[in-house]
Amino acid sequence: ERQRREQHASSPLEGAGSDEEAGNDGETEAQMLMRRAKELNVGVREQPENLQLWLDFAAFQDTALPSSARGRVGVETALAEKKIAILERALEHHPASDRL
Repeated sequence: ERQRREQHASSPLEGAGSDEEAGNDGETEAQMLMRRAKELNVGVREQPENLQLWLDFAAFQDTALPSSARGRVGVETALAEKKIAILERALEHHPASDRL
């Protein structure tokens, strides 16, 4: 179930942002969001003992929706499922955490 959520939740940002204006560094909103998601994903994989990284990654899901994807059917659900999967993984590494 978790694997399905992670696979499903990784797709809402793919392909989004092609019609968005690029930022100052030439990166679209969707590209920036995907880059940040990748950074956080790598961070928690390399430092699973870092509780704050897990919390940041979960909180990021609340802002991980580019403006071009808002209102798309199922996108919000996919991001919520991704957040749940992140928190479940965090709990595996921090079972006694009351912050999770």
